[in-house]
Amino acid sequence: MKVQGESLDFDYLNSWSSRLGFSEDLQQARIEAGL
Repeated sequence: MKVQGESLDFDYLNSWSSRLGFSEDLQQARIEAGL
């Protein structure tokens, strides 16, 4: 995430992480990456 950062589609990632049940993990990864 640190490398790709701004080029990631966070709407898409948020949508799928919610469906798959790991939205909290994605949010934590974003915080740790400083995004």
